Amino acid sequence: MRKFVIALAVAAAAAPAFAQSTAVVDPAAPVPSISMQQVVAQCELVAADSGTSASGQCVGSTQTFLDGLAAAEPAVRDQNITDLVVAIAPLVQDDVCNAADEEVAQAIRLASTKASDPEQVKRLIEIADTVEACTSSATAAIEPEAPEPVPASAA
Repeated sequence: MRKFVIALAVAAAAAPAFAQSTAVVDPAAPVPSISMQQVVAQCELVAADSGTSASGQCVGSTQTFLDGLAAAEPAVRDQNITDLVVAIAPLVQDDVCNAADEEVAQAIRLASTKASDPEQVKRLIEIADTVEACTSSATAAIEPEAPEPVPASAA
């Protein structure tokens, strides 16, 4: 009995030496995901911070969101990416140029790497460049035309 207890004590003491030194990742495990609203909330926190260094919250949450879209059909993924960019780009449209502009631009660039449509990729990069430059720019809005005068005889 005493030999068994000693052997057990020795085995228990040596157990940490047999511990696995690398983590095992199950490739079949689902990728953790977050909702677009959660990404926007993280990016809002970044935009509200007037600090001079990026926190990584917006980029990190964007990456997690995009990872969750990996298995989606390209059209669905592209629509989700567009919706995300439409939601986060305005967060830094203010008169303050700080690290938030850079971080939101990085998040938009990251999203562009997951888009499947080359035209969408181009537009997203242009949006990221505009956000990072911290400049105001006119949109391609169409100005309403002046109504044509109605002839007096038609009235």
